Amino acid sequence: MHKPHPIAQSTIRFLWIAVVAVTGGFIAMVGGNGLQQTNDHLCELWRALPFLPPYEKCEFEQILVYLWLCAAFLGAGWLCLEIYRWIFTFKTRRNKLISLSVMTFFFVAGGIVSAFLLLSEYRQARTVIASPPTQEAVTHPNDLFNAEIRVALNSTGRSPLTLYMMQYPSSFGSTASPLPYLFYLQITNRQDFVSTVNSYKLEVLDDRNQWLPMQSIPIEEGIIYTLNSTAPAFRGIIQNPGAIRTPKGTYRLATSMQPSALQNAIRVNPTPILNLALQKPLSPHGSVEGWAAFDSIEGLADVPQRHFKITIKDSASATSTISTDNPLPGKETDTSIALIWVTGPTIDLSGAHIKFYSEPFPLPKENK
Repeated sequence: MHKPHPIAQSTIRFLWIAVVAVTGGFIAMVGGNGLQQTNDHLCELWRALPFLPPYEKCEFEQILVYLWLCAAFLGAGWLCLEIYRWIFTFKTRRNKLISLSVMTFFFVAGGIVSAFLLLSEYRQARTVIASPPTQEAVTHPNDLFNAEIRVALNSTGRSPLTLYMMQYPSSFGSTASPLPYLFYLQITNRQDFVSTVNSYKLEVLDDRNQWLPMQSIPIEEGIIYTLNSTAPAFRGIIQNPGAIRTPKGTYRLATSMQPSALQNAIRVNPTPILNLALQKPLSPHGSVEGWAAFDSIEGLADVPQRHFKITIKDSASATSTISTDNPLPGKETDTSIALIWVTGPTIDLSGAHIKFYSEPFPLPKENK
């Protein structure tokens, strides 16, 4: 077998050692700082050298991996030659086995360890870039969402007739229920990734400092009417259908509704409805708002200021609980206006069965 020239042998071995050294340095740099920080350091070095051309994208983290792969393939070729020489030496000159193979052994071990570390680090870096943070990364559950009552339309007392009523079919036939609490809520996703709200609930603080759950009324399943269509403020809207514009604040609907008001109920459309808006995922730091209705609570005193607690649960079963109060008009102009569109027509609801939405239906009578 033709023996390689000593200079060629020394040159090839030097290149192989250089590949291992560069790989080791790269592994140490990436292992200590990560690909992104390594890229930042190399970008600063590139910009600091005036004789180098401008590199706008500055994506060394990708180039480094491909350069290392090219060097690794070259080193693998030389490794094959070394293994062949190892076998040949073992067959012909056993006394030189150790002297010719010690360096090759370290090359093989170094190459395997370097490849394993580099691939592990590269895959980990790519995962961090591509995947959103997990729920465990959030410092506090209440950092997941924020919620606010923008507009509160509160009816005083526990009356079966309120300014806004919802008509829907039930076992009683055509049924109408009051909407004692009509809120315009805003929910904000405070996370850095898309999140879906699965459910939310409201609680109100009573006079004994106890939190009472509020029964939600799904206004998207019924038709909403206002019983104040004969009031002077509504006449212009009825003649020229438009929207009832409600700025931020709390409005106490203290006008007592008489049964005769059911004969002049005009259809309205609160837009948007929160339950429908929440069917779409919330973008990172995005907000959704809309109308939501809640039933009255028997025995709850009529006071102008109320404290509420909103609990939000997302698709990952993580919950946030936010305390809020009845909204008060701010000193600054708020451009967010809640709209209730008056669409008509005017109908007679006096034939509908009137009941609170949370009031249980009577049990069927047993046949004797």
